[in-house]
Amino acid sequence: MRSGNGFLCWYTAIVIAVGLAARIVLGVLFTYPDDVQSWALTIANIEAGGGLYDLGGYNYAPIWGYLLAVIDLIGEPFGVSDLGQRLVETLVVENGETVATTIVPSVALAMMVKAALFVCDLAVSYLVWRIVMDRTDDRNKANLAFALSFLCTFVITASSCQGMFDTIGTLFTVLAVMLFMRDRCFLGGMCFACAVLLKMFPGFLVFVLIAYILVKHRYDGTGVRRVLEAAAGALILAAIVFVPQVFEGTLDESLSFLTSRASDMGGAFGDILSIATMVLYAVILVASVYLGHRMYMSHMDDLDGHLLSLVMLCIAVVFLFPANAQYLVLLAPFLVIQYVTEDARYKLPLTLLMIGVPVFAMSSGAVNLMSLGGFTDIIGIDTVVSMVEWFDTELFWIVTPMVILKAFWVLEYAGIIAAIWIRREISHERNEAWHAKTSATDL
Repeated sequence: MRSGNGFLCWYTAIVIAVGLAARIVLGVLFTYPDDVQSWALTIANIEAGGGLYDLGGYNYAPIWGYLLAVIDLIGEPFGVSDLGQRLVETLVVENGETVATTIVPSVALAMMVKAALFVCDLAVSYLVWRIVMDRTDDRNKANLAFALSFLCTFVITASSCQGMFDTIGTLFTVLAVMLFMRDRCFLGGMCFACAVLLKMFPGFLVFVLIAYILVKHRYDGTGVRRVLEAAAGALILAAIVFVPQVFEGTLDESLSFLTSRASDMGGAFGDILSIATMVLYAVILVASVYLGHRMYMSHMDDLDGHLLSLVMLCIAVVFLFPANAQYLVLLAPFLVIQYVTEDARYKLPLTLLMIGVPVFAMSSGAVNLMSLGGFTDIIGIDTVVSMVEWFDTELFWIVTPMVILKAFWVLEYAGIIAAIWIRREISHERNEAWHAKTSATDL
């Protein structure tokens, strides 16, 4: 069982089957209602002929709304009519520590959205397989990378339990990097713009990517032209995305995602002051510029490998400030690539993240069972409410079950730190080897 390009075999087929089975089971059982119910409201508003920003609560660029419209269109033949409802049984826990709203999305609606995310997970993992295969020409390594990517625990949790679309932005980010490596700068620019307009975090990669293009074409004199091609692709894509909002007069609202979600980077620490957010972004921006400078000054033979390494490092630096669990999906494919193609020491951060991030992501506890309790007979909604109340109960001192799960954030942060530290050690070792080789040549 093998296709012409060598991807589809018994190994990858089993990985796909296991990965999809895990996603489907977890997707039916768990849904974080606070985010997914906003997808339901957006879809209902679209079906009613309204604009994306007619209702409050949509805090993203238009591209995610367009994708929701496509998902809704694809789901119509399956008869998904009940998008969600307010469950009066859950009013007693509304606005508590873990329940922000009692408007709960239906399991059918949640799975309709999640199915699209599962496809994106698979596409990202295939691109990881393709990159590793191109770099190593080793099918065993490529298959391992595919398995680590598609079976990554926190990627599965983000798509199947949280229902968050970070995997779509990750898909466009990986595709953009791959296209730049193949000198498809115009298409790479379009994909990069898609990624940034879904979640702004990939935007910090712009300096590394520009430097890569300039260095790659340092000796043929086409670097600036290639950068302009990428910029043209990005601008054209942005224009296509925002033109409908210009005609609707909602351009200001469609750009609000640049500021309204800034506090999300606080993750477990909740809202932070605007001034602190500005300082944070400034520090990250300076670090990104520095990494771009490192890329530009590179004279390495393996330029593609250096790019992949710096992309991983830049993403890790972006998430040094405590990140929401689903954001780490962006780091996963590049960390897997580094582990399989560069150094086995990256096993440590991968392990820490695969343990800590999914547990931290599920720290809202029984709230994730509200859709299951409200729309199926598997568990009663009253039982779910009781579990939610217990989850906020102090076991001792100020420690609740939720606090215990949130403590796994320590492993998440340790994984990020470990990835950065290992990258530093590898760079130091290579510099020492280069200096030793240079000294020997001089002698």
